Amino acid sequence: SPPCPARQACRERRSPQTRGTQTLRKALSLELKHFHGSALTPHLDALGALRIAVFREYPYLYDGSRDYERDYLQTYTRCEQSLVVLALDGEQVVGATTCLPMLDEGPEFQAAFVQAGYDLSSICYFGESILLPQYRGQGIGKALLLHLAKLANQLGCGRMEWSVLDWNQPAIDFYESLGAERKTDWTICRLTGPALARYA
Repeated sequence: SPPCPARQACRERRSPQTRGTQTLRKALSLELKHFHGSALTPHLDALGALRIAVFREYPYLYDGSRDYERDYLQTYTRCEQSLVVLALDGEQVVGATTCLPMLDEGPEFQAAFVQAGYDLSSICYFGESILLPQYRGQGIGKALLLHLAKLANQLGCGRMEWSVLDWNQPAIDFYESLGAERKTDWTICRLTGPALARYA
């Protein structure tokens, strides 16, 4: 689909949902470009580089490689119903958001939902929404997320789900401002260090 140039928002009256999708136009002169399935292929390296840059920060401390990123992101190129929205400042990819039907995700992502009894066909899997630090706080992240919510509705999914660290209050406030509810019935368990090595 064609790019969405970031232009001055019109002065006409809009619903809250429509105003939300125009937030980006009030910020920087960026573009939002949509990619489904194999159309993402030429942009895998740029998206991988963005993921590495953002997730290298605390608390993720991710030490990824271009090869791993390219392999991981192939999941999105193989699914024609996936959506990746890239935010570009000129030619530079400065933000992105990703999602696809849970049925098209890998078994390692599906397992917890299957065990909990969820219908995978009802879930739109929100992979991530990432933005370089200098572009945050200007409404760009909200504009990206609204594109995913629109796709979830188009796919007939009954929910979007994702995780957020419980101390990340700015992110929690942001998600709740969109109408998201925090679910407290799941607890993350981690086996690491000597406890994990015991089973080597």
